[in-house]
Amino acid sequence: MPQAEYRKTGQTIDVTAPSGGYAAGQVIAWGNGIAVVASDALEGELVAAYIDGEFEFAKATVANFATGVEVGWDDTNKIIVAPSGATNYAGRVTANGGSGSTLVRVKINAAPAGSIA
Repeated sequence: MPQAEYRKTGQTIDVTAPSGGYAAGQVIAWGNGIAVVASDALEGELVAAYIDGEFEFAKATVANFATGVEVGWDDTNKIIVAPSGATNYAGRVTANGGSGSTLVRVKINAAPAGSIA
């Protein structure tokens, strides 16, 4: 057997929807990071969730993140926040609407500073 066998691109993982199911675009925990559910799924259904890519998320209007900084996901308020207030690591900012904007783009699960990747 080879040391490794190709299975798929690695941009998504398959997850089973919990009680209540999932909605497309829902952010879920994936280890210390996050995944974004690709489509609606009923309880017990297998569904793809993105673990790589650039996504647009909600943020507080007063938050102003520089491009390239690490950010986190606040699962209580469902927004991107500074890592200190985060439930999970979200990734790195790729485009920020600035103060007054409610949106920020993030490359999810981008390697945190000091990591091997």
